[in-house]
Amino acid sequence: MGIILEPNISRVFLIPNAGCPGCTTSAESFMVLNLESPEVIYILTNFTSVKNITSKLGKDVIESFNVHLDTENIFYTNGVITPYPIIYHIEGGRITKSDTVSPYSPNSIASLELHINE
Repeated sequence: MGIILEPNISRVFLIPNAGCPGCTTSAESFMVLNLESPEVIYILTNFTSVKNITSKLGKDVIESFNVHLDTENIFYTNGVITPYPIIYHIEGGRITKSDTVSPYSPNSIASLELHINE
């Protein structure tokens, strides 16, 4: 699975399907409400089947230009094993910072929302 980051991409939101249920639900809800933001890429990982994730989120979401399905769980199995969604900050094609969406960092999604609405 290869993802080319366009120059306008400033965030990559990695959302595991299993883990902290409230955190994942918050991340998925944010994604659905902000699908049109051209500066965020959403990567869905650690899900059991494309059919299940499509049923859960809807075909329009799954086929959106900035939603990528990690069907081989590459992100999840190559060191990003976490029950929490992660927001990666991108500058110049490189990760400069990451924010975990968890009960311990409740402002991560709010910060992302502020960023895309600037």
